[in-house]
Parts: sequence; C-alpha cells; structure tokens
Amino acid sequence: MSNGSDILLLTAAGFHWVAVVFYAAATVLFFLGFTFKRDRWTNAGVILTICGAVLHTAALGIRWAAAGHGPFMKKYELLSSYVLIAMYMYLGVIRKRPGLRTVGIFVMPVSLTVMGMALTSSAAVVEMPASFNYVWIVLHVLFAQASYGSGLIGAGLALLYLMKERAERRGLATGLYLNMPSLENMDRLSYRFHGFAFLAVGVMTASGAVWANYAWGRYWGWDPVENWSLISWLLYGVYLHLRRIHGWAGKRAAWFSFAAFLVLVFILAGIGWVYQSVHAPYFI
Repeated sequence: MSNGSDILLLTAAGFHWVAVVFYAAATVLFFLGFTFKRDRWTNAGVILTICGAVLHTAALGIRWAAAGHGPFMKKYELLSSYVLIAMYMYLGVIRKRPGLRTVGIFVMPVSLTVMGMALTSSAAVVEMPASFNYVWIVLHVLFAQASYGSGLIGAGLALLYLMKERAERRGLATGLYLNMPSLENMDRLSYRFHGFAFLAVGVMTASGAVWANYAWGRYWGWDPVENWSLISWLLYGVYLHLRRIHGWAGKRAAWFSFAAFLVLVFILAGIGWVYQSVHAPYFI
C-alpha cells in the first residue's frame, strides 16, 4: 500500500467511526421516542440515521478507492456494507410509510451491533484473488446485503406487530402506536419483506455456488457457510409455506420470522466464531 492509500484507509476508518456515533445517537432517540411517546424524538432519530448513512457511504466509497475493489472481502467490509444497505432500505421504507419510523427501535440496535463487529475486526485490505470471477462475487455479496436488509426490516415489523398487538389487547395503544399502520398491514408488510429475503437468500446461495466453482473447482462442498445458507433458505421457505398453505399469520408468524432472521444473522456475521470454513481467508 502506498502512502496515499494509507491516508485514504485512515480517512475511511474515521468516517466509519463517526457514522457509528450517529447511529448510536439515533438508536437512543428511537428508544426514548418510543418509551416516552415523543414523535419529535423519533423524527430526530431518523435525521441522525440519514447523517450516519451519508458518512457511512463516504467511508465505504473511500475504502473502495484505496482497496481497488468494492466491499466484498473480509468482515470489516462485508458487515459494514450489510448495515449500509439496510439503512437505505429502512429509509426508503419510511419515506413511503412514515408510520413505520418506529421500526428503528429494532433496525438500529441490531445494525449497530453488526457495525461494531465489523469495526472491531481486522481492517487490513485483502486483495481479490485472480481466481475469483468478479461478476459472481458481486452478485453473491449484493444478494447477501439484500437478504440482511429485508430480513432485518421484516423482523422489525414483526416486533412492532407483537408490541402493538399486546398494547391493543391491554387497551394501551396510545401515542406512537396510533401512527403505526394497522396490525393487518404490518403483518402483511412483514410477510412481503420475508418473501424477498427468501428470494435473496436463494440467489445468494446459488450465485455463491457458481462463484465457488470458479474459486475452488466445485459448486458445493458442504462447507458450514454453504450448509447454513441452505438452512436459512429452507427456514424462510417453511415460513412462506406455513403462511400460504396453513394460514399462519399474526403472532405465530412473527415469532417464526424472528427465528429465521436469527439464523440469517448467524450466517452473515457469526458463523466464523463457531466453525472453520474455506471461506475464512476471504470472508470471515
């Protein structure tokens, strides 16, 4: 790395940490807004989230310029990119449906945790091996990002559903609850996001298999990352099956979707702590 690249990497790291500060402040405001039913605090949390996303984008863009490739290698880049895509998906959702701003009480702390895992891992730049087929690795990571973002928002909507259902049952659905969509709408939106997560995990797994053939000469090797990706896809498939065929909705569907999302997060962020994997030199 040249001195110029080193300066860019330090600058990117600085932007990353400032973005984390904004995300942390937004998380606090979302919780305060929800707890004390103060809509203006929730709005302030959204503004800080936007500021954090802008700085976060700059951080990954500068690192891209220094590394010579996109955020496709190692935890530092990958987990950071998952969070950034989730931020943009969340902001896109609340632009169309402002009543869903409160889903930030789930989106922000989870993403802040994932961001912390990224920034406390090695920030060293890893060159992309010549054996990697660039098109397939980009497709693989892109749909991994989409699966995290859609699964996160779907699980957040499920959480809001459970909280509002409990509040309505107890006659306590006041304040911010009144600005949320109806239970039926939140349940339906959660279903749609989980449906997209099922598609994204499927494409992630399939494109990963094609990429693995370029990288290691085989499509499937029963590696832990591959196995758990398949399990995650099957779990989301079971969720969709239970809803479409057996009429699952509401609380049961919400709890099941949480389980599916936890498995997805384990694959994307936690599997390296438990298993040895051929993916480790590049992605863990």
